Amino acid sequence: MRALLILPILLFAAPAAASSVVVEVTGMDCEGCNKGLAAALNKLPFLDSVDASFVAQGACGELTGDFDEAQVAAAVEKAGKAFVSAKVVEDCPKGLQGLLPDPWEGRTEGIDVVTISHGERVDVAAVLVSGKYTIIDYGAPWCGPCHEAAEELAGYLRGHDDVAVRAVDLGGQSPDESYKAPVVAQHLEFVDSIPYLVVHDPTGKVIHKGRSAAKAIGAIDKHRTRKAGKKKAAK
Repeated sequence: MRALLILPILLFAAPAAASSVVVEVTGMDCEGCNKGLAAALNKLPFLDSVDASFVAQGACGELTGDFDEAQVAAAVEKAGKAFVSAKVVEDCPKGLQGLLPDPWEGRTEGIDVVTISHGERVDVAAVLVSGKYTIIDYGAPWCGPCHEAAEELAGYLRGHDDVAVRAVDLGGQSPDESYKAPVVAQHLEFVDSIPYLVVHDPTGKVIHKGRSAAKAIGAIDKHRTRKAGKKKAAK
């Protein structure tokens, strides 16, 4: 009988998906924290191309070796931040992929919000919405309070269809980049920080300027109430 030749069956594993590590922290209370945290994590032997976000309160980078959560935690603490968690994921989440989103991204559905500038000069008078309160919102992607203001204003607009926002996104991923935008010299020459909100009444008159979304909303509510009272008294 002829011997059977048994050939070994070779099993080829599918190539592993690219992995990343997402790190959640607290205590990123300054724009410059992005670079500091990213630099600290990039020094770890198993991480590369780390991007950090002041807005997202975290960082994400490419996993290039054996993951060690304890080393990640130590690097975060050394950078002066509080470590919350670290986990391996397939891809870095949006907002931790190098470019930060502008404050109104993903928040405009169903409300009257239009971005009127990405740093270029703009004629504010030409974009005011007739018959509505118009908030001119100056912000930038790296500005955490700008994202918070957009979130608060978006909630308010969903209950008040007589209010519109015209957003001026200064652009840039850092204060140095954003403050070089032409619109800054045009409208923010004497403003020392953002967000900066300018509220116009339905006739176009400015009724409020400031950094607080709550105060901008309060100015609108107060003006609306006063206007309604005058109409009532005139009847």
